[in-house]
Amino acid sequence: IKLIPLAAGMLVASPIAGWWADRHSSRAPAVAGMVLTAVGMAGMTTLEVTSPFWQSAVWLGIAGVGSGVFNSPNTAAMMGAAPPHRRGIASGTRTMLQNTGAVISIALMLMIVTAVVPTDLLFSIFSGLTTGLSEDRLEPFMDGMHSALWVLVVFALLGAVVSGLRGRPERTSD
Repeated sequence: IKLIPLAAGMLVASPIAGWWADRHSSRAPAVAGMVLTAVGMAGMTTLEVTSPFWQSAVWLGIAGVGSGVFNSPNTAAMMGAAPPHRRGIASGTRTMLQNTGAVISIALMLMIVTAVVPTDLLFSIFSGLTTGLSEDRLEPFMDGMHSALWVLVVFALLGAVVSGLRGRPERTSD
């Protein structure tokens, strides 16, 4: 339930970004989406154990909007670049790479977080037993999360650069 702002941001931004990209180019929204995602994740590094939910909702919402602004135009650009008789292959490849990236990023983030957190604390956190743990006791986990988020910020900014450098912007006609 606490991740709803992320999904809501994507839900609102995706169709708008897709509509814009259909009429102009997918490059600008792809770059903007990656930058917005980086801003949202960088904002999440300001969260602490005692931060109110509304603060995380704001940063998750921004990251969700960024993802939505990136995903629709980027997918449209990939499908538009593939010849019609190869679009099934292109779609399958895109889905495979997207899922592989998600799995690898989750593993990388968990590796970063768990490298600095004592095992007993990890057990408490991942089994939902954090009630009663002091703020100081949870500090290593928060430090690990902040480090992992900074890594994601770097990857999002690299994605913005790559999106900006790809082939010349395509123009579509109505």
